[in-house]
Amino acid sequence: MEISQENLNLWDGRLLTAQEKSKYEKWALDFFQDKRYVEDPWLNLTLKVDISAARNTYKKKYCEHDGATFTAWLTWKMIQAMKTNPWTRYRRIAGQWYIFENLPLFFPVAIDDDARFTEPLITNPISSWHEFTLKWQRATKTDQRIKIPHSVWSLAHFIGNLPNINFTSFNLHRGSQDSSRPFFYFGKRHEVGGKWFVPLSITFNHSTGDPVVIDKLLADFTNLMMD
Repeated sequence: MEISQENLNLWDGRLLTAQEKSKYEKWALDFFQDKRYVEDPWLNLTLKVDISAARNTYKKKYCEHDGATFTAWLTWKMIQAMKTNPWTRYRRIAGQWYIFENLPLFFPVAIDDDARFTEPLITNPISSWHEFTLKWQRATKTDQRIKIPHSVWSLAHFIGNLPNINFTSFNLHRGSQDSSRPFFYFGKRHEVGGKWFVPLSITFNHSTGDPVVIDKLLADFTNLMMD
């Protein structure tokens, strides 16, 4: 896998420096990629996220924007949480670790027709809610779907949605040319005992992620949903 200088500039990417790596990362980034020791560095966590308060926040402050949907809002908030969790923006390319500040967003959504999924892409997803909803609208229009180059798809943020499945576990396959990016999938929102929940599957490479940093990401995500 390679990246063009054009995309490196477009997505504000650069090589990750030794000074930027945590103590864990100085060891793990290489160790979990070494086939002599680790056959499969991928892990998965499937969680039930309480979105009761988040739904109220969305209804009070965000739902009246043109094109607003709760799915778009959850995705937007997760992208914001990634800004303060740099490991979600690490990518392994040609044996080297890069960090990006402005990756595009790929968000597959299950649909009820013979295509099965839409596969929209949003560039510059770190934007205001108004701008994001406009981009979301344009990207999800069927007549504007285009085939995404693999060089873009393999590095973009991946946040999917399975709106009809209340899954309790979800294991995702990875491509033969993966960049060690994390994968996120939301499931069917549902009510239990007066509270609302959504399943969230996180598939991540142990080189960059572990339950400690996942916990921080989810805490940031939850706090952002209150705003």
